[in-house]
Amino acid sequence: MHKNRHLIAAISLCACAAGALAQGYPNRPLRVLVGFPAGGPIDVQARILGQKISQSLGQAVIVDNRPGADGIVATQAVAKADPDGYTLLLASIGFATVPGLHPKLPYDPVKDFAPVIYAASGAMVLVASSSVPATDLKSLLALARERPGQITYGSAGIGSSNHLGLELLARRAGVKMHHVPYKGAAPATTDLLAGHLNIMLNPINNALPQVRAGKLRALAVSTAKRAAAMPTTPAIGETIAGYDVSLWSGFFAPAGTRPEVIELLNREIAAALAVPEVQKALNEQGFETAGGSPAGFGALVGAELKRWSAFVAQEGIKLE
Repeated sequence: MHKNRHLIAAISLCACAAGALAQGYPNRPLRVLVGFPAGGPIDVQARILGQKISQSLGQAVIVDNRPGADGIVATQAVAKADPDGYTLLLASIGFATVPGLHPKLPYDPVKDFAPVIYAASGAMVLVASSSVPATDLKSLLALARERPGQITYGSAGIGSSNHLGLELLARRAGVKMHHVPYKGAAPATTDLLAGHLNIMLNPINNALPQVRAGKLRALAVSTAKRAAAMPTTPAIGETIAGYDVSLWSGFFAPAGTRPEVIELLNREIAAALAVPEVQKALNEQGFETAGGSPAGFGALVGAELKRWSAFVAQEGIKLE
């Protein structure tokens, strides 16, 4: 009985402390760092969600774009920030692919961050130039087997998601294709439209206008299941079992951020993700809202880090 009284008192004390923290936090604006220029999909997500979070928390949410070095600039800034809950990172799949390409990062992707919440997931769509005589993934792969190394594909650069996604497809399908890296997805897409490239993986929101206009042919989406934005387009996972490359995004705080703050942020962002108008806005960008616990998001990120580091090493992919 004596021990129970002490236990109850300790629980009550913790509850009071958490309540006091919840009442006092936040009392100034929050900053969400994005490692990409304004107007990109992660930036758009940050602004859509930031507006809703700001309304519920009663504090401004400032989106701070810090592009550079494959997102490393923004990620490092959050890793070194005070763990007070006022500086967050909205990261993309690059958070998991970059470590395998940059062995000497100025931060540890596991030890220096506290996962907050899985925000959204989106697919890329495998598109082909109108000059390519393939109408679906199976016929494309058949063509690649007939012409080893002759099917060309563009990407936003070595180690980009569209590069790794097609390298993974080639590996899983047992075909050889020729990679042509560009300094960004825009010039690669321009050359694809002009017929200088055969195929490319592009985010749905970027590719859909050209597909609808008949300028590019959609062969498949990059996920295990079909995407809501393109329900009639088969998933690569329907042909290549186990293939799944999702453009996921999620929030991180610096390591050492108090659990009560992480829980509050998780709850508020989850509430924003559940708002129909937020879901509609993200759907229009080719993304579907996610959610879940900090632990669940941490498990996803851990699996992705392990997966892409192993793949980059296996394939010998190196930055030039």
